Amino acid sequence: SALKYFTKFSFNKVHGLELSNTLAEICRNNFNILKKNNVKVYTQNATEFRRFTDYDFFYLYNPFPEEIMIKVINQLKQQVSNKEITIIYNNPVCHDIFVENEFYFLKKYPDMWGNGINVYSNKKNSSRLKKSNCYLIL
Repeated sequence: SALKYFTKFSFNKVHGLELSNTLAEICRNNFNILKKNNVKVYTQNATEFRRFTDYDFFYLYNPFPEEIMIKVINQLKQQVSNKEITIIYNNPVCHDIFVENEFYFLKKYPDMWGNGINVYSNKKNSSRLKKSNCYLIL
């Protein structure tokens, strides 16, 4: 549903990672029916994904336990060190891990469950929240 939601906005590509082949295939089929050509689903373990540099924005809904999140963050940091990225993290139970790994907390938005949605950047003086209101789509 997050992929579908983000297709409503002006992102050039809306891609997702799914570990389950079955769920990824269902998702691909649904987007073919909807004729959404900018959506792609990779069937891959996020700790082994090598294309993070292709993306500027990342949306997470608390997808991993702490030990996996650490591995994903390390992979992400290595790949995107030369550019600014923004992470939108819904139900941010691993907030401390992001901060400890030099992701800068930018803002917290409320959600209907009381968990909040945090926004982070890998650049300390990020101005993305000032340039765009696209973060309010959550």
